[in-house]
Amino acid sequence: AAGEELRFEHIYGETVLSKPAERVVSLGYNVHDALLALDVVPVGIRQWFGNQPYGVWPWAQSHLGDAKPQLISGEVSMEVVASLQPDLIVAVGAGISKDEYDVLSQIAPVLMQPKDEPAYGTGWDELTRMVGRAVGKTELAEKRIAEVEAQFQAVRDAHPDWSGMTAVCAYNFGGETGAFIGSDTRATFLLEPGFKPPQKIQSLSETQGFYARLSPEDVSRLFGRFQRLSA
Repeated sequence: AAGEELRFEHIYGETVLSKPAERVVSLGYNVHDALLALDVVPVGIRQWFGNQPYGVWPWAQSHLGDAKPQLISGEVSMEVVASLQPDLIVAVGAGISKDEYDVLSQIAPVLMQPKDEPAYGTGWDELTRMVGRAVGKTELAEKRIAEVEAQFQAVRDAHPDWSGMTAVCAYNFGGETGAFIGSDTRATFLLEPGFKPPQKIQSLSETQGFYARLSPEDVSRLFGRFQRLSA
């Protein structure tokens, strides 16, 4: 309701907004997608990967309009963030430390992931609801979530044979081979159409973070069932 404080408990304490935010700096690597889906263009966006205009990928570039957000590359520059004069900093999925949080909190209120979640483990729907509350667009956030869930349901209906099949998001980059696991967005995305992770990959989630390095000579963990083929 208008005039009421907005409170968010998170891993570093509690953030309180006296009113919905208007000038938002997006430090989480995929937070800007949720903001843009809610018709909120951040004044600053954290650079993630690839040479995309203002750090925004093709699926969301139309939401930028004529805006030209400040691109924040590499380590978070407190001076750059302060110069943008935000009234909210969203650092869910940014992996910042408590010390960095304390400094950023002197600039503007900072949103972090819930206390029971890892740095990169907040689901897309939970993130959208959190950001929606913070910018005063709760109803629109629920609408966007429902739209995406309907798309996932349509895929499941079209491919019932995928239910129970195994799938994994793997990578080979910079000489390193591995797979995204646990609550990482790339891993959980594959669950939505009905897939499940291979058992050997799933077991790694209990001991490692959001990704697991694998030997490039032995990628058998990527497969539900692995059979060595001979010439």
